[in-house]
Amino acid sequence: MNTRKTSIPRWLRRAPWELGTSILIGAGLVMLMQPWSLEVYSYGFTVLLAGVVGYSIAGKLKPTPEAPSAPPPQGGATSGPAKPVPRWPAKEPAVLRPELDHE
Repeated sequence: MNTRKTSIPRWLRRAPWELGTSILIGAGLVMLMQPWSLEVYSYGFTVLLAGVVGYSIAGKLKPTPEAPSAPPPQGGATSGPAKPVPRWPAKEPAVLRPELDHE
């Protein structure tokens, strides 16, 4: 149960606005691509544009606060420094093949 009180009202958080504007964008695309009604088609671009502008504005809102996560596991494959990536070419000099040496 999350009893943490935030200063941002629930309706002003990013996640619901992004979802709503994504639905508007999808509805606008469907309205533009449907072949049955010219009236629905004529409003399609307006709905699509409203969704894109809304999505741009929603990206500026604060994200929904997340519940505190568990600490990272200790030990195992995720702990310690990363292993070095092998360098190429190898540190040994290349072996020259005398039969390919044309002088």
